[in-house]
Amino acid sequence: MNIEAILAEWEVDCDINQTDLSTESRRTPKLHAKYYKMLVHERLRLRDLEIKKKELFHDLHEYYTGDMSEERLKELDWEPRLTSKVLKSELPIHIDADKTWINMNCKMVVQQEKVTLLEDIIKVINNRSFHINNIISWEKFRNGIGG
Repeated sequence: MNIEAILAEWEVDCDINQTDLSTESRRTPKLHAKYYKMLVHERLRLRDLEIKKKELFHDLHEYYTGDMSEERLKELDWEPRLTSKVLKSELPIHIDADKTWINMNCKMVVQQEKVTLLEDIIKVINNRSFHINNIISWEKFRNGIGG
């Protein structure tokens, strides 16, 4: 699921129908379950990307130091390096500029944003009863009821 899809669903789900607050109150656990399920799924995808990033770093390290086997090069469909080995001190420069590494980092940023977004949505859902109570209190105040 992409960020836009999550935001579109949340835009619909975040609305509180002020004319039927009891239904809205009962809807809170279902919303929590829905978005928590999404959060767990996206967190697992983030963990998977973190593992793949570590594997990619290892592969790039071997590639730029010239230690990668021909077999592994074929597995990854990478061209053999024609230049000499990269010095250990220059390795971070080469890895940081590698397109595969840049793409992986971009995927990680997007995935982390999805996780953060879902965590923030769940915080709002956890406070939903407070918002419903505020609506009830406001309506009582407007109608001159309570004290």
